[in-house]
Amino acid sequence: MKIFFIISILIAVAIVAILLVSAQSSKSGSAVGLVDGVLADCPSKPNCFCSENKNDSEHYVEPINYGDLEFEAVVETLKSIVVECGGEVQKHDNAYLGSTFSSPLLGFVDDVEFRIDRTEKKVHIRSASRVGHSDLGANKKRISTIKKLFQQKSLKN
Repeated sequence: MKIFFIISILIAVAIVAILLVSAQSSKSGSAVGLVDGVLADCPSKPNCFCSENKNDSEHYVEPINYGDLEFEAVVETLKSIVVECGGEVQKHDNAYLGSTFSSPLLGFVDDVEFRIDRTEKKVHIRSASRVGHSDLGANKKRISTIKKLFQQKSLKN
């Protein structure tokens, strides 16, 4: 019984150590950014969602339609939503906005990127974990929250 307890403690310590190392490694690096003018496709892992590739049904989410809002208002609304949701804007370059979000417990970093399409009047969005396989639904939920807040804020404008 004592050996079982010791093995259980060692396994728990190993799991915590792996989580801490993974969380730390997610803090290095940066978002993928635009690839040939659009947000990057998601890898095969279930911790990424993107509105750019309709053919990837496993990772596809609808973009945000912004209708008659001015471009500058769209950018400012997205920036305020990122901050309101606990993220940090990392880069804003013309029609691209890159931001990061960190998980509360271990600080795993996720990248949330936006591409504002002035022609189609849509905001394309990509939310992805930097490391790991599963995110327990965090990225999909984040996109849903961002869309809801964008709709609420744009109705006020």
